[in-house]
Amino acid sequence: MANYIDGNRQFRTLAGAPGCIRLSKILVASQSYHHGTTPPCLTWSFVTDRKGETCVFFLAQTYQRQKPSAPSLDFHYEGAAILQSGSHINLQGVRIAPTLTSRYSFVGSPDRRLPLPFSPANHAANYRHRARRVKCDEGRPVCKRCCIGGRTCEYQLRWQSPTDGTAALRQRELRPASVAPLRETEPPDWDYMQSIRYCKSDVVLTYAKLETVREPPFNSGQVIPASFTCLVLANRMANAAKSRSRLIRLEELAFSGLWTQYYRYLQKHLAVVNKLMQSDEKMDKSIAIFSLYALLCLDCSAGGTMWQAHLNGSLAYVQHIGGIKALQALPRGTARFRYRKLTSCHHSRAIFFNTTSPANRQVLGYFSYSDEELWSVLCDQEISGDTPCPVILLMGIVQINRLRFQVATKATAKEDFNTGVLEVFDTIKSFDLHSWAKGRSFANEAITLSLGHVFLAAVRLYGILTLLQPKAISGFHVASYPSISTAGAHTPEELRVREAQELVKLLRQLWPAMKYIPALQWPLIVVGVGVAGGLTADQKFIDHCLYSIWHYPLNDSNIFRCLEKLRVIWGSGMTGWEDCFDEPIPC
Repeated sequence: MANYIDGNRQFRTLAGAPGCIRLSKILVASQSYHHGTTPPCLTWSFVTDRKGETCVFFLAQTYQRQKPSAPSLDFHYEGAAILQSGSHINLQGVRIAPTLTSRYSFVGSPDRRLPLPFSPANHAANYRHRARRVKCDEGRPVCKRCCIGGRTCEYQLRWQSPTDGTAALRQRELRPASVAPLRETEPPDWDYMQSIRYCKSDVVLTYAKLETVREPPFNSGQVIPASFTCLVLANRMANAAKSRSRLIRLEELAFSGLWTQYYRYLQKHLAVVNKLMQSDEKMDKSIAIFSLYALLCLDCSAGGTMWQAHLNGSLAYVQHIGGIKALQALPRGTARFRYRKLTSCHHSRAIFFNTTSPANRQVLGYFSYSDEELWSVLCDQEISGDTPCPVILLMGIVQINRLRFQVATKATAKEDFNTGVLEVFDTIKSFDLHSWAKGRSFANEAITLSLGHVFLAAVRLYGILTLLQPKAISGFHVASYPSISTAGAHTPEELRVREAQELVKLLRQLWPAMKYIPALQWPLIVVGVGVAGGLTADQKFIDHCLYSIWHYPLNDSNIFRCLEKLRVIWGSGMTGWEDCFDEPIPC
């Protein structure tokens, strides 16, 4: 039998007389043999020790090389087999010719070379040679015979035990994240640089097709890198939602990396906001207002659910620094971000967002303001292209929201509620549309007049849906006032249908002429509830308009949330405002 000792092959036979020595077949398989060397020849010798008891044979294997098809090596193996004692004998220089009795016994002349016994069928040959029973040198990736003939050489796949190299590979794949290789180091502010590149190549070019736009002052120190990066990530998620006609959910694995990056930079933005809010410098307080408003914009763009918390926090910070008067005493900001306009947008958003929230879940930060203080904040709202609502009508929305909250919390008597409703509709009726339309710079006179008429009808319909419907006011009864009633409509349901039809007619006339269509989103939401249970054609028109506004460049995801709510109420048969907006939804 064959053993390996110190890397050499040795042959050891059982004890017996010299004439009874029998050798088993020797199978030699080596790397050099696969690469084109000829089978080895064996040189046999036979000796006995001094006592004549131990028979030993000496084996020398010598590989005779041909021209190999691949690099090969010469090997020389020597070994000793002990028949009786089992001890090794130094055979250096001993060459005694034995006598052979059979093919595998020691027969013939000294140093006679015998070929290697014929090996069993080799299944390592390629498919072609195995099928034709042709000898194959098993060269890989192509054997010599196939290479000369220009034929395809295909080998059978060999089974590799899982305990081999695949096990180590699988272990590397299953390593926990704690021992995984670290992320490659990125240059400082790499994500910020990529955000600037994305803004210049995509956002600015897209928005420039609609109106003149100025690039943010990246080199002036007025842009917070973490805030801007977070805003770009939110814009990317909004674009992904628009391309799929649905909102992107947090649990979607395809966007897990984007959400991770977004919340990473949102955390950095919050750290900047906290640091600014703790400062006593007036400029830092002014920048803190910008940063708090940016939090609201980020949540609306990404389709988040923290917008109410951001609004409550920002309005609480205004009270912390001294209220409206202290707010107006802060520095006005930069040429890029006008402070008064930003403050107006901040409060007007809180007012409009309360309209699409349940009556008992309102943002209460501005409820403590007097009418004069609130008017001074909202006076710049009329020049806003997002919601060009006249201030007097916006103040009417504030009064309606306060009455809704008082009814929901039982914080008012029925007489006071009736008086408040009367005052609201009297204020709406006293609005002079033509005087307001003169001298407005955000549109031409015809469109400005139409916009004012649309918002007037929308505010009146919003008051009817929230203050006159029995289900909305929960037990409070409002009589039919002359300022509310129109020709042929005296009950709340008749008023709802009549005002909704009038508003749909105005919107159909104005829609083709509007260039900046997001300005109509709030009137469309109001009339969407008004046409519930009405004509399907009106519902389809409103659906088309809101869907187009959602796909408008740089528009956030708020409008699509409202559209989803409207689609639900249109299919349910309900007509109440609280039935539609049963949870806080930004608009």
